[in-house]
Parts: sequence; C-alpha cells; structure tokens
Amino acid sequence: MKALLFMAIAGTQLPPATEPTIEAQFDAFVDLFHVALASDDATLYGAFFDDSITWQQSNGTSEQLSRDQTLTRLHDLNVEPALLRHISRGFVLQDHTAEPTFVAVHNQMQAPVLLHIEINALRVRRLPGTNSDVLCVLRQGWYSGSIDANMPSFCDAGSGLEWMQVEVHHPDMGRVKGFVASDYLTLYESQGPRSMTIARIGDQWRITALN
Repeated sequence: MKALLFMAIAGTQLPPATEPTIEAQFDAFVDLFHVALASDDATLYGAFFDDSITWQQSNGTSEQLSRDQTLTRLHDLNVEPALLRHISRGFVLQDHTAEPTFVAVHNQMQAPVLLHIEINALRVRRLPGTNSDVLCVLRQGWYSGSIDANMPSFCDAGSGLEWMQVEVHHPDMGRVKGFVASDYLTLYESQGPRSMTIARIGDQWRITALN
C-alpha cells in the first residue's frame, strides 16, 4: 500500500503531451493526500509536504520549517490526520502561472475540532430541538469538523438539552452543517492550522504552507 502511494505521488508529474487541466492534476493530488491520511502514518502523508513549509501564525508572522519540523509541530499540537483532511478542502486557484497555487479558503471564525460522539447514534438536525428534521446520524466514535465562534448555543427548556451548531464530515455524505445536542459529545479544539496552501513546484504538487 505504501509503495503504491509513493509511486502515485511521484506520478503527479506532468506528462509531456495531452496534459490534463491544472484543476484535474490538483484534485488527483488532494485525493491521494486524503488516502495517505487515512493510513494514519505520518511518514506516508508527510511525503506530500514540500521540503520547506511556511507556517503562518494568526498574528501575521510566519516562519520557515523543514518537512520534519512541520510534522513534529503537528504532532506536538495534537493535530490528527482527520483535522488535516478537514482543512484540505475549499481550495481556490490563486495563481495560474508556471507554478500555480491553490489556497484553502475558510472562515477563520470556524475553529477546526475533533468531535467524539459518546452515544450509539447522535442525530444532526436542521434546527435546534428534537422536533427538527434529521440531516444525518453520527455513530459513536471520532469525527472531524468545525464550530462557529459567533454562533451561540441554545437550551431547550422542555428537554433540558443544550444545542450547538457544528459542521461535521460524515463518511457517506461529506460535509453536513446542523445542530446537535452537546450533552452527548466531547469537543477537542485544535490549536493547529486552519487552512493550507498547495503549489506546483517544478513538475510536482506539494503542500507549501500551513495557515
């Protein structure tokens, strides 16, 4: 499996003829990155990072880190592969030159989190309250997602449940945004990056910045 993925990474080089679109090449790279993240092997998904990574702080300062330094910092900040998958979406082409660059655009008020569902089935509803439509069901376990710092929680006086809005990655449905009863889950907020930049370096795609 590892050998096939490393071959696939190398295979993101541009062919000499009948070149696919920039977007198609980029999408293939991101898809492979997500497969590598599913392995939970830092050596494997670390191969998708450039040799030098720009780590952009929220205060506007930045520093250059090597690939190994970047992986060490992600480990020290308890950034799980699920959160890296969450921030590697919503890309916009910023620079369509000899080295095209895609940047993941996110609402910076949305903090990446891991959600641990404590019960067998937690329903994500369209609105707060047990009478609202069910958008999806989260089984017991871990999910990646985000919360909006501007959105207050809602207390249901009838049931005594407190409802909060989350955006969660459902394994079958993709991103789902709705309300959950916070009594039945635990949130682990990430102190790590909230978005990333991917650029074509020479004839290969690489992750070049974490923001």
